Amino acid sequence: MSNVCYDPTSGAPVPCGGFTGKCSAFMSFDGWYQTLYNSYVTDPEYQRYFTIAWTATLAFATLLTLPSVIESLRMGQWRRRSWAGLVLGISERPSSAAYQRIEDRAAEQESTQTAPRNPSRSFLHGPVAVLSSLYGTVSRFSLGAPLAKRFPRLAFPFGKLVLVLLIPLFYLLTLFPESQLRENPNRFGFLALAGLPPLFLLSSKNGAASWLLGKSWTTVNFLHRWLARTIVLLVLLHFYFWTIQVSQLDPTHLVETTFLTAHHPQYAPSGTAEFLSGSKERRGIGALSFLLLIAVSSAGPLRRYSYPLFFCLHYLGIIGFLTFVNMHTIYARTWATWSIGLIYAIDIFARIVTMRVKHVTVEPLGEGMTKIHIPFAHDGWRGGQHVQLRLFFTAPGRSFWSCFRSLEQHPFSIANASSSTTVLQSFLTLGGIDLYLRSCGPTTWTEDLYQTAFQAQQISQADPRHLGKKLNLFALLEGPYGGLDAFDPLKQETLLFLAGGSGMSFVLGTLDEVVGNRIRTRQGGRIEVVWVVHRFEHVEWFRLPLQALIEAASTSGLDLVVDLQIYVTTPFPDKGLDSETPFQKVVNARPNLPTLIQSSIDATLTPCRRCYPICRCADLRQDGMCGNDDEECVGSGTVANLRESIVELDGEGCGTEKGKKSCCYRVGSGLEENGELQEEKMVKRDQGSGCSNSNGSLGCCGAGAGAGSAKVQTRVVEGAIKVRQGGYKMIVCGPASMIVETRQTLSRIPLAKQVKLGGIGLHIEAYGV
Repeated sequence: MSNVCYDPTSGAPVPCGGFTGKCSAFMSFDGWYQTLYNSYVTDPEYQRYFTIAWTATLAFATLLTLPSVIESLRMGQWRRRSWAGLVLGISERPSSAAYQRIEDRAAEQESTQTAPRNPSRSFLHGPVAVLSSLYGTVSRFSLGAPLAKRFPRLAFPFGKLVLVLLIPLFYLLTLFPESQLRENPNRFGFLALAGLPPLFLLSSKNGAASWLLGKSWTTVNFLHRWLARTIVLLVLLHFYFWTIQVSQLDPTHLVETTFLTAHHPQYAPSGTAEFLSGSKERRGIGALSFLLLIAVSSAGPLRRYSYPLFFCLHYLGIIGFLTFVNMHTIYARTWATWSIGLIYAIDIFARIVTMRVKHVTVEPLGEGMTKIHIPFAHDGWRGGQHVQLRLFFTAPGRSFWSCFRSLEQHPFSIANASSSTTVLQSFLTLGGIDLYLRSCGPTTWTEDLYQTAFQAQQISQADPRHLGKKLNLFALLEGPYGGLDAFDPLKQETLLFLAGGSGMSFVLGTLDEVVGNRIRTRQGGRIEVVWVVHRFEHVEWFRLPLQALIEAASTSGLDLVVDLQIYVTTPFPDKGLDSETPFQKVVNARPNLPTLIQSSIDATLTPCRRCYPICRCADLRQDGMCGNDDEECVGSGTVANLRESIVELDGEGCGTEKGKKSCCYRVGSGLEENGELQEEKMVKRDQGSGCSNSNGSLGCCGAGAGAGSAKVQTRVVEGAIKVRQGGYKMIVCGPASMIVETRQTLSRIPLAKQVKLGGIGLHIEAYGV
């Protein structure tokens, strides 16, 4: 309700409660009106309140990252990581320095290896695990999950929803106090200006999100979009209320009309058209027009249809909006000139510092996949980060846009770790960076690049003089950006990587980083990799590096297991899986993600899965051997089954004594129904290191990892029960539907099970723009 009333005789505006306090009858009319509400004094104060609100939120988020920073420093990551390289970009190594004697390299690796750390838990571990598990369960729940299959983007996780709701909360708390929005809607405009600095801060690749929080700019980009939508709404309300304020002036209130005309000529009751034709109003309408251009061009369908068009319209709209809004009001200079200029200047300077002009090789891998190798890159990135890539090439005759491909810049994930960490040295003889680019369809930048590389390959194969030569192009690199959180030590004992299609490029780089760091720090654990592809031919894209990573983990001498499962969603002939294929766990089916994730978590809590007697071996390796003698496993069902196994085996030993079934059988092999004879044969097959019937032994451990185990060997055990409780984390890179289903599955994991695991972490890399 308005606080302004009108005198029935004179028509003059008067306070509804009479003249009290500062508004006395002896005050001049002009002085009373200014005292009633002066937006140019009151509204800037609430601009400062809004600024305090979002800066305090940023400070609180920074405070929450301090434990991760301290843990990263405690584990010595600052010694192994080139922070200067991460700030200054990719460091280069000359070709002469790329070669090193084997003796020197071995000595260097031996000197950098540290002794394994014994994990110790403080008294705060339990409460922290409970709180983090509770937060993860609530934040991952998607309210729109029932619509996720048809509309994946509607499944908004609750944690993101809470952060988004902070935006209208801060605006509502600063919009209504001491304001008269109908009579003077300047508060809308002032608060819209106050939202510009955080808007640009959230969009900058080199800003508070990466430097203070250690997170990628893509992680907070959803806040940038929702804040921008709120600013558009505020500007529209500012324009709407000023327009109706003039159009609804009552000419019978002569004193009011005379006063407004004398002090604000644009409010004269000569019509809305004349009001909108004023110079100040025209500039405001111009700023609104450019702001609407930004909003329309930022719509998801347009971004996906033509990212270059979105990019051009976005920057055109930003320049036009900032120009007109500074001409519209002098109060915009602090917020729309100096603050934004400082944020943008820092971002541009950091981008220029990280830019590199490189000579790269381009190779088509088939099925629309292109591999780019950037030689002589040495350090300054982490596996899984991405670089902005611009290639100087032209694909003539394909489409109109093919002539402008050199002007386009796109992000691509780095598929290997830096030379000080990577275990893929055999593929990176001269060091460097590998990028994998999947074609996005006809008339796209990636398709033009693939066809250009494919034609160059055909020409080189046709000419014996150029046989084996690859296409060489000049490239402009910028970055690196993104990846896992910079302050995340990734110390969880069990990791589950889930990749969909070309999302394996991100997973491969992160996996190389993890395996390299664990071998260096002598840390074991279990790493499960699940890759879902559309066709079996796509497996060839990453077959060799994946094989090298698995071999590096198995030959490290650590309790480090890398288990790979490949799901092919379209049928393929059995002959496609030949004897040379190193991956025995290839399933021709679409995976059931909830079942897969639940099975992985259960196997973490019960490592030997179907091994009913207690054993001391951890998960079986691919060759069927136990991983080590440091872990003990429990029954196949739940931990409660363990006590029953102890009672049954008390004094009986293991093996086939008294007709008791042996635990050394393979799941799904059909041996369960064939009695004791076949089971006994399996025991005798591995005699010497198999099940022991000696007194005092508590049993042995069978395979249970499913198909793919070549043989089964077991070991005698003693000691207390122990399961993997060093933490569990999922790293997902795939389409939106896969991400939504993963979040929903993790939100349904019982809290007690999460605490028992030591907490469940989740990192998401989403497809799309």
